[in-house]
Parts: sequence; structure tokens; C-alpha cells
Amino acid sequence: MLTSFSTIALKSPVDGSLIFPCIIGSGEDWVLVDTGYPDTSGDLLKQLNSYKLKATLLTHDDFDHVGGLSAIRKTFPTLPFWSSEPEAHALSGLVSSERLLQAEAGFDALPEDMKSGAAAFIELLRNQDRFEIKTTWQDGQECLPGWQVIYTPGHTRGHISLFAPDSLTLIAGDALVFADGRLEIANPHYALDLAAAVRSVARIQALRPTSILCYHGGWVKEGIDDMLEELQRIYASM
Repeated sequence: MLTSFSTIALKSPVDGSLIFPCIIGSGEDWVLVDTGYPDTSGDLLKQLNSYKLKATLLTHDDFDHVGGLSAIRKTFPTLPFWSSEPEAHALSGLVSSERLLQAEAGFDALPEDMKSGAAAFIELLRNQDRFEIKTTWQDGQECLPGWQVIYTPGHTRGHISLFAPDSLTLIAGDALVFADGRLEIANPHYALDLAAAVRSVARIQALRPTSILCYHGGWVKEGIDDMLEELQRIYASM
């Protein structure tokens, strides 16, 4: 099955680094994977002009992945949003997001000089626009021809990655990041379940991907198996 993908590089308004939403498809069906920040929506929409979108799929409920949803809704008012089932209720606004609950729970224990920034982050999450998730995907389902949904929890409870078996390509979301020449778990201190995140690394390795797109860090195409093995060794010793 022929699969196609196109990366979209957006400059983070937080630290100037690049983030990488992408478009996946086969034939005339195209799906946007993650949406960036509100401040990167203009650049994102410019790069979507030549695609006939079928849906927007969200790997998980974090602000840098869902912040562009409002702009997507205004530009494509009938476009459905997809996610995993465990993420859907928070993304739809039916319950509080895991990240918000985590931030609120840890606020009182923060040093005083960090509380101002943390309070601003909490307010940001509380005011984030929420939209109904039209379709949820189970682990192993094919969301588009040639693209499988792979549950990779840990960073959040319902985090998903996408895998194309024909090309051995993995879209990792935040299951992995690429920084300083190596693969790492995204913000391990803020993972909702670090042990699950490490198990997700093992699951990714079992797929034997030959290319991985990390939302933070971009494409990784060399030394993948060795880096995934080393990453598991590091966390096993902690």
C-alpha cells in the first residue's frame, strides 16, 4: 500500500525551536497530524492550501499539539477531529485535561519564583478551546490506508503514534524526541506515567522502524535501533 507524508516545520513561539506537524495520506485522503500553537496557525494554514483534508488527528492533548485547533475550525468548519479514545473526553471539553490536573496538583509545591509562570500556564490550559472529537481510534486500527494507529501511552494516558508498515515509517508525536543527536523520552519529569513511556519505547523498537518523525527534533533515519535500545537501558537503571 502506497503511503505518503509531508512534514510541516513551524517555529515554536516559546523557545524558537522547530516543531513538526505533518500530513499523511494515500490517494485523495489527507489527514493533518497535530496543529502546533495558536501563534503558528498562520504558517500552518499556508502549508495546507494544496491539500484536500479529510480530518485532523491529534496524537495527544498538549497545548503545543492542539493549540492550532481554533484556526483549523475557522478555516475548515466541517473538518472532523480524531484522537485515541482515552484522549477524547478531555479534548472534547467533557473533563479536565491530564496536563491541567497535573499542573494544578503540583502548584503548591513549586518554589515561589516559579509560581508566576506556572499560574500563567494553568490559566492557558483552562482557557484552551475544546472541540468535539468525531472519531476515536483503537490500538492497531488503520486510520488511513497504509497507516496504523499505535497506542504509545506514558507522556499522556492516551498518546498515540502512527506507523506505516510498508515504509517502516513512524510518526512518534511525543512518544520520542530527538535532541543532541539521540532519541529521548519527551520531558520525562512531566510524563504522566514514565514506566508506561519506557514500555512504549520498547513497543516502537519492536516495529523496527527505519525512519521516525519526532514532533520535537524532526526526522531520524540512522542508528534508530541502537538508540532505542540504549534509551531503555538508561531508564531500566534508574
